[in-house]
Amino acid sequence: VEGLQKSIKKVNESKIQEMQAKFSGKLQAKENEILKQKNRVQQLEISSAKNQRLVYFLSFLILSALLISIAIILRKEKNNRRRFAKMALTDELTGVANRRSILEHAEAEFETFKAEQQDTTIAMIDLDHFKSVNDKFGHDVGDLVLKNFAIAVKQVIRDRDWFGRVGGEEWFLIMPNSSVDFVPSVFERMKEEVLKIEIPQLDRKITFSMGVTQYTAEDKTYESAAKRADECLYKAKENGRDRFEIG
Repeated sequence: VEGLQKSIKKVNESKIQEMQAKFSGKLQAKENEILKQKNRVQQLEISSAKNQRLVYFLSFLILSALLISIAIILRKEKNNRRRFAKMALTDELTGVANRRSILEHAEAEFETFKAEQQDTTIAMIDLDHFKSVNDKFGHDVGDLVLKNFAIAVKQVIRDRDWFGRVGGEEWFLIMPNSSVDFVPSVFERMKEEVLKIEIPQLDRKITFSMGVTQYTAEDKTYESAAKRADECLYKAKENGRDRFEIG
């Protein structure tokens, strides 16, 4: 009986050991599977973090490119507005102030004159016999005359003076802080510079006539002074052209 009990005990111990070995194997397999799953999760987390960083980086690049594009568009728009504003105030042919712009300056300087009582001289200018230039040599040559005349005048007037084309061959010159006493020297400098103009197709020198006046306390608007300058201009033409008259 004792031998049988020992035999049974040995069998039981063997089965227990076998079961323990199987359990340990299964447990180890589960642990390995858990470790694998954990590694997969970690890899996915790492991959997800990398993808998220990549998404953030790409989003940053796209946003930066968008902001740069917007800045470029806004700058172009600002430049276009500035260019169009300048075009609206500039004579397309000669590059000086156009009629609208020069008359606005005339009005502004008149308001300054009324407020500060500073001497302000204005002049109406007309090219002599310009119609005959167009008729004989064509409008292309006439345009060259106008362009070169504008350049010549700009060479001799002050930076604070305003010069513009009223229309055709007529011009308006505004000289703030200047009395008519300076007109003879201004006219001579202008005449000297204009005589330097050389246009091969033209067989004559360019001359001009000028009517000059100052804003006065009796003037209610700048137009009344401009009309007086225009009357002086016609007087200069009647008296032989290539000269100025002050009124």
